[in-house]
Amino acid sequence: MLITLLYPLLHTEKYLAKGFTYAVMAFLLLGAIVGWRRLWQQLDRQTQTFLGLLLIWYIYLLLGGYGFSLAYPEADRRFYVASEILLKFLLPFLLLPFLYRCRVFNLEWFKGVVFLAALTATLVLAYDWGTGLPRGQRLAAGPIMYGNLAMLSGVLAALLALYDKRLVVRLALGVVALGSMAASFYSGTRGGWILLLSLPLLYGWTLKAQVDRRYVLAGGVGIILVFVATYLLDTPVKKRLDQAVYEVSRLISDEQYRQGSIGERVAMWEVAGSAFQSAPLTGIGLGNFYAYKKQMIEAGEAPANIMRYKHEHSLYMTLLGSTGLIGVLLFVGVFALLWSRFKKAALAGRSPTSKLLGQMGLIVLLAYLDFGLSESYLFTHRGAAAFFFLITVLLFLISRTEAKPSPALTGSSS
Repeated sequence: MLITLLYPLLHTEKYLAKGFTYAVMAFLLLGAIVGWRRLWQQLDRQTQTFLGLLLIWYIYLLLGGYGFSLAYPEADRRFYVASEILLKFLLPFLLLPFLYRCRVFNLEWFKGVVFLAALTATLVLAYDWGTGLPRGQRLAAGPIMYGNLAMLSGVLAALLALYDKRLVVRLALGVVALGSMAASFYSGTRGGWILLLSLPLLYGWTLKAQVDRRYVLAGGVGIILVFVATYLLDTPVKKRLDQAVYEVSRLISDEQYRQGSIGERVAMWEVAGSAFQSAPLTGIGLGNFYAYKKQMIEAGEAPANIMRYKHEHSLYMTLLGSTGLIGVLLFVGVFALLWSRFKKAALAGRSPTSKLLGQMGLIVLLAYLDFGLSESYLFTHRGAAAFFFLITVLLFLISRTEAKPSPALTGSSS
């Protein structure tokens, strides 16, 4: 039950989400210590390689963050926050022993997890919309973190609905999928929109052998129509897009403009670029952006209005500025390995279930690459916990399915 609720509760208030995550990880710790004795040989080689590379990446980030933090005043150090976030990188090591020991963890269980997650996002939307609270004071208490996750859960629920034969299950998943996507739109975060717009590219390019191109084209047109409709109806999407257009125009007309959501991001990315130039091989260490930025502001080399921000607001600038070329290579290695594993399952899986799971894995990776354009989402509490939970479960389910391939999806169409 604890494992089942972990992902859905990440869609709730941030302190509840964080606290529950640690409760689950503490619960898993003892079982992981006992279970890893025999587990390693049950894993396929790609999963073993992923875990090995992930551990190297984790150690590199931890040591780099701590080592470089010693160069800054103690009051400005945020390594403890970074190390707390990095604990989520260990979730696969804690979760896998339980997944392999319990037979209850299968595709039907995962459908339930995704359903609960999308339902939670839908209920949060109903509360926020009903109360009419301002964006920063809503129940989710973090519209970007919540909005991104809500869109991902909605997309996963929609895909599961499309593949399921049972009418009641299909309707239930479809309803919460729409509600979860609507929650993402209402949150006003850009990451969810970008994911939705990039899905036709994933299916039209990487997964073109799995889907009729007419469906891809129809889906792309449908998504565009949804955006047009939400814009014309004066929704939060329209307000955010109008704001973005205004800020981009100001950036173009005034090179010194560093105000607003986009302008401040550009200023933070410039600081991250300076950090990369100062230490291109290793970066300044994860968690040290705030201290480095403060020094630049005090020296008059960065605008004072970005002082309150603790991170770079871009996964890619975080990787460059805080982890350097070594960190970038480790990130690329981990993601490339996962992409290869999920793509192989999606295109050449030994069963329809494997192909479905592979598609979901690619969607999760694509989502985080999209979210990273304007947010350091992988290096946040909820972002990291959700990513490593989903990746671990999908790797496990693919391994189990391909070990004993089934002729058709359980309760699903092939």
